[in-house]
Formats: sequence, structure tokens, C-alpha cells
Amino acid sequence: MGRRRKETGNQPRRSTDLKRESQTVPERPTPPAAASREAIVHIVREEVRAELFSGPLPHPETLAGYERVLPGAAHRLFTRWEDQGQHRQKLEDFTIKSDAKRSDDGLKWGVALEISSLGVALILGITDHELASAAIGGAGILGLGATTIISAISRSRERQRRLQQLMNKRQAE
Repeated sequence: MGRRRKETGNQPRRSTDLKRESQTVPERPTPPAAASREAIVHIVREEVRAELFSGPLPHPETLAGYERVLPGAAHRLFTRWEDQGQHRQKLEDFTIKSDAKRSDDGLKWGVALEISSLGVALILGITDHELASAAIGGAGILGLGATTIISAISRSRERQRRLQQLMNKRQAE
């Protein structure tokens, strides 16, 4: 039995392999004929003319197609799109106003609660209940401070969330 040499990708090729490859590859590429050159130019022009359309409404050619199939379809589509925009703006306006009202109501209740706790603390202090007065007055002040800090953190997180939504929306476009 003869010894067989195992070939790997790192070993040099045999000279017969090199000769066979050099025979199949032309030394100098031949220029394309005039007709095939025009075909290449034509193909390239078609590829460059590719068109991308993005938006809330269909492409104008598509819209014209709808209009040919169903006269008045384009007008109906635009009307519905405008109505949807107005509806969305009304919802946003309602949301902003209700958030502002809720925030104002929370501030009013917080002030009323703080004034009440300080009033109770004052009455307890006058009636010689210093420990209870200090506890209620201190709890009221700590509650007000905690509410202020928590509210600031909540607003900051909401702003970050909205900014992230805007960034994601712009990246998607």
C-alpha cells in the first residue's frame, strides 16, 4: 500500500492545477460589443431610477389608479385622512388639558393637607402635646417634600420616555 498525502488548504497547489486554471482564465478581458454595452447602460439607468415613497397617503400613481376604478375615491381618502388628523389633535388636546387639571388638583389637595397637618400640629403644640405636634408637623413637611421629589422624578421619566418615542419614530422614518 502506498502512502497517500493528505491535502489541506495551507499546502501549495500542484503545478498541473495551476496550469489548468491559467488556461481557463483569459489574459485580458475582451471589451463588450456595442449592443451589449447599450444593454448594460440601459439596465443601470433602470436601476438608478428606482423610486421610494413613504407617507400617510398612497403614492400619487396609486391614488390615480383608485380614482380610475372608483371616481371620487381620492377625495374620500383625503377627507378621511384630514378627519383622522383633527380627531387625533382633539384627543391630544384633551389629554394635555386633563393632565394639567389632574396636576392642579393634586397640588390643591396637597396644600390643603399640609395646611391641615400644620394646623393640627399647632393645636397639639398649644395644648402641651409637643411630641404629637412634632410628629404630625414633621410628617406633613416630609410628605410635602417627598411628593415634590417624586413628582419631579415622574416628570423627568415622562420627558425621557417621550424623547425616546420621538427618536424611535424618526429612526423608523
